[in-house]
Amino acid sequence: MRAARALGLIALLAGCAASDPADAPPPAAAPAPIGSPDVARHFAELEAQLLRTGLLRRDSGAADAPFGARRLAETFVRVALYEEFALGPAGFEARATPAVLRRWDVPLRIGMVFGASVDPGRQATDRATVAALAARLSELSGLPVDLAERDQNLWVYVVSEEERRALAPEWSRRFGFVGGDIFPPVAAMGLETVCIALAFSPQGAPAFRGGLVVVRAELPERLRESCFHEEIAQVMGLGNDSPAARPSIFNDDEEFATLTPLDAHLVAMLHDPRLRPGMTEAEARPIIEAIAAERLGGG
Repeated sequence: MRAARALGLIALLAGCAASDPADAPPPAAAPAPIGSPDVARHFAELEAQLLRTGLLRRDSGAADAPFGARRLAETFVRVALYEEFALGPAGFEARATPAVLRRWDVPLRIGMVFGASVDPGRQATDRATVAALAARLSELSGLPVDLAERDQNLWVYVVSEEERRALAPEWSRRFGFVGGDIFPPVAAMGLETVCIALAFSPQGAPAFRGGLVVVRAELPERLRESCFHEEIAQVMGLGNDSPAARPSIFNDDEEFATLTPLDAHLVAMLHDPRLRPGMTEAEARPIIEAIAAERLGGG
């Protein structure tokens, strides 16, 4: 299961525009070409395997994974105040590191881009899934989140293997304040990655100003839904996965496919006005513990 880890790559990247081009890592070597039918077959088999073992759940987890204020607070610290990936010489590397609290302080205006490989019926279904999720995230966070036809700042691409490999220049143009070395590894992502999300804050600021989510057009239903839920929620500022997060989509074990009650608390806590972008764990932890106790009681 670990060798074919399904979900959850996010890089919450700050200050990319200020980097020295001379320090940029060399472009990642392009993997051998693979066609969309092969990709679709691979992920259909992966989804079937996950479902056979009781993973990719859509339930709340309340029956077998209860949680209290202490676990909620610790989960928030691990998910919101650590980053899961960093960009290294070989591309994105799994490296959990402490981070400051980051989130959006402007409305999230989601633009969806579909490759020609995605038929109109599938596009309509995907739009409905993202619109419902956006409404839920907006309700939880108090931050306006919706699909938009103009002034978009979070772009969700649903594209095939072949379509994605040509998109690095387009992303560089769309996110002009971000160093262009970020995008070739995304365009070249291998089969070990189902979907990917990145959030950008210019010049090292703790408030995001742009975001990119890439979902494979070849994905079957449950993995597709899981990608939308996890990546869009993560790009709001919940950037790390933790093995202690349960019941949660912010966990590499792929047990849950959709937002759980624990995840709903995490989204709401991230946007509590007592927490400010830029806070370190030491600054934020007493406030986090107080918020968790208020939400669930002190037990």
